[in-house]
Amino acid sequence: MDPGNARALVTQLIALRTFVRNVAQLGRSLPDNRTAEEYRRMYKHISETLADANLSIYAPNISYWLSGGPDRGLWPAHQAEIVNSGTRLISYLEASLEATQPVESAPATVEPTPHVFISHGRPSLALDRLKDFIRALGLVPVVVAEQASQGMSLDSKVVTYLKPCAAAIILATGDDSIEGSVKSQPRQNVIHEVGLAQQLLADRLIYLLEEDTEFPSNIAPKVYERFTDGNLTLAFIAIARDLRAFGVL
Repeated sequence: MDPGNARALVTQLIALRTFVRNVAQLGRSLPDNRTAEEYRRMYKHISETLADANLSIYAPNISYWLSGGPDRGLWPAHQAEIVNSGTRLISYLEASLEATQPVESAPATVEPTPHVFISHGRPSLALDRLKDFIRALGLVPVVVAEQASQGMSLDSKVVTYLKPCAAAIILATGDDSIEGSVKSQPRQNVIHEVGLAQQLLADRLIYLLEEDTEFPSNIAPKVYERFTDGNLTLAFIAIARDLRAFGVL
C-alpha cells in the first residue's frame, strides 16, 4: 500500500471509530437519513482510498433507505445495521493496515484505554464479533484464554485479568445440556466467572444470553440481552448503552 494512502486510512479509521461509537451510544437522538448518508460517505471515501475489491465482501456497506423526514430519529434497525457494518469495516481496515509498513499513528493519549473482560464458553462467531465490536468502540477486549498464564492457577489468572477491567461482559452460550430439558446452560467456567465478576466489579456487568439457553438457578443475573450466534445487533446496542452508563465510554 502506498504510504500516503496508509496515512489517510489511519485518519479515516480514527474518524470511523468515533462515528460508530456515537451511533451505538446515541441511536434515536441522531437523524436517520443524515446519519446514513454520512456513513455511506465515509464508506465511499475509505473504499476509494483502500482500493480493495474484497472490501464489499468482508465488510459490506449498509442498504439504502429513506425515512419520512430529514429530522426523523435513527430507527433501531438502521442503528444496528450501521453499527454492524462499521464494526466489520473497522476490523478489515485494521487488518489491512497491519499488513503494510508501519505508518504514523494517532498521538498517544494520557488516559489508558479501558479494558473490558469477556467471559465466554466455547469458541464462537459471537465471541469473535463481540471482540471486534469492543475494539470498534475504542476499548480493549480481555479474554483469559488469550492472556499469559505466568504459572498461575486458573482462578488466579481470571482474577488477575478481571480485576483491572472497567467492566465485564458475560457471553453465555448454550454449551451444556440440562437434564430433562430442551434448553441448554452455559459452561461451568462461565457460571463461576459470573460469581467472581459480581464480587470484583459489582454492577459493572453486562449479561448476554444465547437463545434457548438459561442460567442455572443458583445464580441470579439482573437483566440480560438475548442473542443468537449469528445476530448480536440488539446486544451491541445494549452494550454501548450500558458501557456509557458505567462511564466507560
